[in-house]
Amino acid sequence: MDYIVDLKNVCDEKEFHQALTIPLPDYYGNNLDALYDVMTSYDNPVKIIFINSCLFKKKNEEFVSLFLNMCDDVTKTNENIEIFFCEGD
Repeated sequence: MDYIVDLKNVCDEKEFHQALTIPLPDYYGNNLDALYDVMTSYDNPVKIIFINSCLFKKKNEEFVSLFLNMCDDVTKTNENIEIFFCEGD
């Protein structure tokens, strides 16, 4: 399954979690630890594509650095998940 997460109008960490289009449990904790738990639990192939992330990266360098490290850990832990970053317009 492929999911596209558009970060074009996302300004902060709270909006980042709200923008996620991947399946999340009702009890999702809106933090990177919870996102790691969700992403590492996928049993079927999943591709997540983050688009239009340039402006978000500039405004949230510390969070994005932590997020990128988490993505690296996720892909090393769960072979069913692929994560990509693409700049849009």
